[in-house]
Amino acid sequence: MKHTLFYLTLILLISFGYTRLYAEGTKQLRPTSGSYGYIQINDADRTFATYAASPEERLHIHVSSVKEKIYFGFGKIWNTENLSSHKVATDVYYRIKNEKGIVVSGPALIPSSGQGFIDTYTKVVNGPTKINPAGYNALVYTPVDTGDFYIEFNQGSGSVSSAPSGKRRVFEMFDITVIDETVPASPVVKNGRVWSKNWDINTNAASNPFTGTLFVYSNDGVVTSVGFNGMQPYAFTISCNSTGCVNTGNPDSDRKSRAGNATYPSYKIFLNDPDHKVYPSGVIGTLNTSLTLTGCAPHYCINLNTDAPGFVDFVVELNGIPGYQPNSRDLIFGMEVNTGTTCIPWDGRDGKGNLIDQNLNFEIQAEYKFGLTNLPMFDVENFNNGFKVASVRPLVIVPKLFWDDSELGGTTNLTGCTATGGCHPWPSSNFGDQRTINTWWYVNVQRDTIYTVSIPKPSPVINGLSQICDTSVLQSYATNEVPGNSYVWSIKRGTITGSATGHQVSVRSAAGRDTLIVKESNPVGCFEDTIFLFTYPTPDPAMSGDMSACDINTVDVYSVDPVPMNSYSWVVTGGVILSGEAASIMQVKWTQTGKQTVTVTERNPNNCSDTDSREVTVHPKPSTGIIQH
Repeated sequence: MKHTLFYLTLILLISFGYTRLYAEGTKQLRPTSGSYGYIQINDADRTFATYAASPEERLHIHVSSVKEKIYFGFGKIWNTENLSSHKVATDVYYRIKNEKGIVVSGPALIPSSGQGFIDTYTKVVNGPTKINPAGYNALVYTPVDTGDFYIEFNQGSGSVSSAPSGKRRVFEMFDITVIDETVPASPVVKNGRVWSKNWDINTNAASNPFTGTLFVYSNDGVVTSVGFNGMQPYAFTISCNSTGCVNTGNPDSDRKSRAGNATYPSYKIFLNDPDHKVYPSGVIGTLNTSLTLTGCAPHYCINLNTDAPGFVDFVVELNGIPGYQPNSRDLIFGMEVNTGTTCIPWDGRDGKGNLIDQNLNFEIQAEYKFGLTNLPMFDVENFNNGFKVASVRPLVIVPKLFWDDSELGGTTNLTGCTATGGCHPWPSSNFGDQRTINTWWYVNVQRDTIYTVSIPKPSPVINGLSQICDTSVLQSYATNEVPGNSYVWSIKRGTITGSATGHQVSVRSAAGRDTLIVKESNPVGCFEDTIFLFTYPTPDPAMSGDMSACDINTVDVYSVDPVPMNSYSWVVTGGVILSGEAASIMQVKWTQTGKQTVTVTERNPNNCSDTDSREVTVHPKPSTGIIQH
């Protein structure tokens, strides 16, 4: 009860603008002056908040009104090329871009004194002097439009992007505060405006704990706070998504912890509870109707209707054992859904990749999850305490935390943890070294089940030619006829002549590639078969070249117009082919006089062929008599 009341109190303070919550930046990453948690750039090959950052790695600042201004400042920038002794660097530039990617402020060198420089922890947590005299003298950008601005940093140049490997820069302190100055005499701080999808943090040593708290805003509008509770990662990134380490569509495997770096950013992560007006709470969704199964294999739809976005897991129970068993015939898959009716596609195959047997009774289970959040953490060596996660809005609860470290020899918790001291501590020293350890949670779930669904298995197989030489000739296709079943034929580009509803059909295909489909149905279901038709016109070679040659040893050339993908074969009598026996151009040397023949056969990819043969007269060399005078 005390735990729940603590989070409720925190939410109320944020919601009603607690007057000391001025700053956004170091204040949240380092709750005390002795805490560790610094943003960094250029660590290894990562590009967080740099000129080269991808959209997922940018450091955003949202502005809702042109009456709002961005106040910001920085402490020392540490040079960590030599990890044994941090030195102050003065080679980092910044610039601000609007959401169109246009530079609107800077580039300029980050100050090491004067305006924009923060020299004490007390000043950074008090924010700009604009709203707190005990704060720091901030740099100011006054927007002329609204939207998601983002600040970028670059080492060594204000204009030329550079990302020198192994030369990271660590920010001792930073602050970014959005202030509404609609009433200049009464400025209003707008917290919950600074976010990234992939924060890059450094604790300055492997043994230093990270005790910051961040706020995750899921794609369906759920805000959860994540307390990192003494994690010992040294340098690491923080990102969240709906599936886990990867997104293959298989929730059981996607969410398992694994060796190597397997993270991807999808959700916005804030330093404070996101501004409620800009980032409203989602609606706690419900399943409006029961699940239904429609369509034909391999194009089934599992249909559900929801009144809000969320994530749905499906388990198709096929092995006769209650619950999902990995590496069995059971099938598991999932996807995000939006408001309204969603078709979840299923090809009618089981977990082994085999089509479902005809008349097999089984069940499909669905879990509609609200606020599903995965937190995959890479290369966090040690974590003795576990995460402290709380749902901030729209529900105020402490959600159950789940994990599956079985592939790494660790523990698994699929029933959920709500321990007040933290959930999912690493089981041993250096357990997270060069590994991705995933934790997930959700704030609400609804379940529904289709029982004893009988899947029919008509199995049409189209018989007929797939390689066709003449588009003008009707081709016949058929599938085995099953009494009582119905058939519907369709073709993508060609035409069907006569009936398209029997077990056989007459087709005139289009030139090139075409697709013929038959759907066979019985009273409780259907199945489709497809055949691809490849139609190329029969070749019509027309030979050119001299039909009269002078004497033996004469060399003549014969050719036909080349057609892509067609092949050629030449045969001659009374001569020797010198070159081009398998090409569209052939060279022959005559060895005999008299009536000879030149023949070419042209063949297309469907093995359709035609021949052109010509008679060539090879004349003997005239004899010259003695000239009488």
